[in-house]
Amino acid sequence: MITMMSASRPYLIRLLALAFLLTVAARLPAGSGARITGAAIDGHKIRLEVVSSPAEMQRGLMFRRHLAADAGMLFVYSSEQPLSFWMKNTRLPLSIAFIDEEGVIINIEKMEPFDEKNRHESLGEARYALEVNQGWFDRKGIGPGDRVHFLKTVDAR
Repeated sequence: MITMMSASRPYLIRLLALAFLLTVAARLPAGSGARITGAAIDGHKIRLEVVSSPAEMQRGLMFRRHLAADAGMLFVYSSEQPLSFWMKNTRLPLSIAFIDEEGVIINIEKMEPFDEKNRHESLGEARYALEVNQGWFDRKGIGPGDRVHFLKTVDAR
């Protein structure tokens, strides 16, 4: 009996340590202890729905019927890379801004509903893509070279 307990003790300790780490990790906010909840561009604020998992990114704004006037979806990638988007199953006319690591807008593209033929690509490596209602950037006078300032809040989880 003693040898059986001795043999299983290291396993039990590792299992308890893993459970503890998973519990702590689940309570910590992602990244720097804050999450992006909005952005300001040239003094214009926008509320953001942030997506970063492959499943969330693939779905994006597909099947949505409405996007609030000052709201958007921010796609966050783990590193800068060339980005490409299309409008499969997306009924909303959108504009997309491709943004680099420093928050600078590289280019903005207009995207038409249900357009599966055209790809909308970043003109350089981008870390973020921001989709908003079509014309939002134009109405606010925002264009390439403008800087996006991400607003963060402490995650209360």
